[in-house]
Amino acid sequence: MTVEFIISEHFVRRMYQRGMNWEIVELVLQYGKKIWAKDSLYFFMGRREAARFGKLAEKLEGIVVVVESKTRVLKTIFRNRKWPSKIRYKK
Repeated sequence: MTVEFIISEHFVRRMYQRGMNWEIVELVLQYGKKIWAKDSLYFFMGRREAARFGKLAEKLEGIVVVVESKTRVLKTIFRNRKWPSKIRYKK
């Protein structure tokens, strides 16, 4: 099953500003931990999730992709290795 996303200009700009590429985005969307919070779906690539990728692990660790939950728009991408502890989870 393939899920399609709409890519925003903001997302593309941030991705390239932060030195990331489409291969990284696809890996985070496919293997990252999914967290529902603040009306969005966050895909987080933690240390455990990234470890399976060997040499790429260091580059993948801490990447967060933010997706608008209703419209499936890729909103932004950033790196923060300690990020999940800072989020307020949806109840």
